[in-house]
Amino acid sequence: MISNWIVAYDISEDRVRNRTSKVLEGFGVRVQASVFEVVLTREKELDELQRLLRQLELQDGDSIRMYPLCAACTEGVKELGRTDNRAFWVPSVIVI
Repeated sequence: MISNWIVAYDISEDRVRNRTSKVLEGFGVRVQASVFEVVLTREKELDELQRLLRQLELQDGDSIRMYPLCAACTEGVKELGRTDNRAFWVPSVIVI
């Protein structure tokens, strides 16, 4: 089962923000400074990601938000400007 997620965070402390990005880099691709596109291929990966994010030492006012995306939503993603580093990118030609 593949599940697609957008994970965004707003974290004030550099150390915690860096740890957050390291965790997310293990699961997805950074598309903006504090936004990742995450593609999970196993149900246990979502549990593991949430467990690792819960272990972070968030301060008052810090937040991490995870938005699930359906397949049709990821196919409809529109991007203006920089177009590299997209986890949801689907090639227009597939060679088998």
